[in-house]
Amino acid sequence: MNTQNTAKKMLVVAMTAAAGLCQQPAPQVVAARAAGFAAVAATQNPLLELRLAGRETTRLELRGGTPGAPAQIVLGRQRDASPAGGSGFFDGFGCFSVEVNLAAYAGGTFVGQGFAVAPALDGSLQLFASNGLEVEVPAAAPAAPVADFSLLRIELDPRHGDAAVQNIRAGDFVGTLGVLLNSSGDTLLAKVQGKVMVLVPSTPVQVGGSVGYSAQISRDGDDYLVRIGAEVAALCGVKAAKGVGVEGGVSLGADQIHRFASPAEVARGLFGLALQQALPNVMRAASDENLAKVRQLRARVANLFAALEALRARRVCRLPALERALDAALGAARMAYLRARRVGDFFEGLASKLVAEAEFVRDHVDGTEVRIASTGEVSLEIGGKKLGDTIGAELGGKLSGGYQLTVRTFQGYCEEATRVELTASHAIAASFAAGVKLGDLTDGNSAALGRGIEVSMKVTRGVQQVWERRHGALEAAGTSIVIVRELGLPGFGRQTTFTFDALQLAGQGLSAVTAAIDRDAGATLGALAGIEVAVSVQDRRIAALEPEFGVENTGVTAMVGGEFSWADCGPERSTVWSLSQVVERLADVEARATEVAEFARQAVQLAQQN
Repeated sequence: MNTQNTAKKMLVVAMTAAAGLCQQPAPQVVAARAAGFAAVAATQNPLLELRLAGRETTRLELRGGTPGAPAQIVLGRQRDASPAGGSGFFDGFGCFSVEVNLAAYAGGTFVGQGFAVAPALDGSLQLFASNGLEVEVPAAAPAAPVADFSLLRIELDPRHGDAAVQNIRAGDFVGTLGVLLNSSGDTLLAKVQGKVMVLVPSTPVQVGGSVGYSAQISRDGDDYLVRIGAEVAALCGVKAAKGVGVEGGVSLGADQIHRFASPAEVARGLFGLALQQALPNVMRAASDENLAKVRQLRARVANLFAALEALRARRVCRLPALERALDAALGAARMAYLRARRVGDFFEGLASKLVAEAEFVRDHVDGTEVRIASTGEVSLEIGGKKLGDTIGAELGGKLSGGYQLTVRTFQGYCEEATRVELTASHAIAASFAAGVKLGDLTDGNSAALGRGIEVSMKVTRGVQQVWERRHGALEAAGTSIVIVRELGLPGFGRQTTFTFDALQLAGQGLSAVTAAIDRDAGATLGALAGIEVAVSVQDRRIAALEPEFGVENTGVTAMVGGEFSWADCGPERSTVWSLSQVVERLADVEARATEVAEFARQAVQLAQQN
């Protein structure tokens, strides 16, 4: 018994040691609506909106202006202080932004407001103001690590789903999105996939392919991302024995990504995307230019009918019988024209709506992502009919690995440069599952439904190169080495990310190699100990429904499945550590037995809740 307890403790320590780096929360900016600057007199304009934005840097972004018009964003520590800021012109999206140096306001607040110059009704120039933002900037975290294992605490709200259920029952789609995606990393996923494998005669080899379509809504900081994508794969596998298989393949996937600022915008964007799928030709034709042509044609018809009315009013014909015939014809034409105009008004309004929705979707395109991947997988499944003819207990394990090349292109907004990210990564994953299944996919034509528990571990290592397009040319903006470790336990999952700056790692590594050649052990360890690692940890709970139906007959295996899941994430905790601090923390694991035991207790509690 003591041996088993010791083994369990060692397992928990091994799974959590690398994540047990004490981290401090990264600086976060909290924005609140305010009246703006008291020292600047301007007319409030509800179309102008000032908001916080930015991926790599924090920016104040003024939206709703006239493209090409002068714009200015000012900020200061107090409302009645002398403001300072930046000026320029609205871009083609009606947007202007300035970068904010958060270090200058660390531990305090600042007020920001946007201004635009536009002609008034009388032709004079007038100063218009946006809303004001009062921004609180937390003090910078100290560089020295705190001596505890705070990252072992699981940061998840166990009752988060209750509010979502209430909004769903009330039919509030926007409110449901706001609750389900209330923190960065939260994700809603809907995916449908089909797979066909054909057995090569007289061999255990199977060849085939798969195709899948997915729609995903996720929270990215303060914004919301909508991904619509598809993926195809060519597969080859070997079925060595019952329950034992090897499978590999090459896949190609692509996503169109849209970025929205609120759940209401997400709902409107999904409506526009649905119209694109249902009426692709109509949505492609929906443009201001085509709408102007329709209005011009209607104006010509109206002018023609007015000319006919004017001609009849001149009484060019003096024959009573002919006049009565003309009156009857013009009366019928008038009634037909009025009916056609009502129909035309309806279709013109519909066309205007389609143009507005098409423009809204196009304006919120964030970029694209293309993936090329090669994967391999070894699976082992043990099943036995123990509870009846159709119910069985199953045990299974899976080991997989692969290589993936990802190209992510970001659309440039405001003054942000267009970004291109190239990531080359390889991954290895292992999982063990146990559960109860209804039906069997391998022995006959039946559906497979079940519920079980799964423990998984996945490690991904990659190199990420970032370019920015400035003035038509791509410029290198940085290279990073990223290691991501994902731990899945019953009830929750945890993702830990380690990021190294490639230039610093190469420089420190070269210094260490040089010192090692000179046989200077102290300099070698000093060079390695100075390498800095950015570490982030985020907890998540995933609720998923994965229906699956399969048929196997005379060497042909067909399977249709889907996935509908919600990933509820906790806050992301991160800091920067040097390698020497990492070694110190890992060496101190045994002294933190209480924290490790608390981590295990929380994991068991979450598993019992699910």
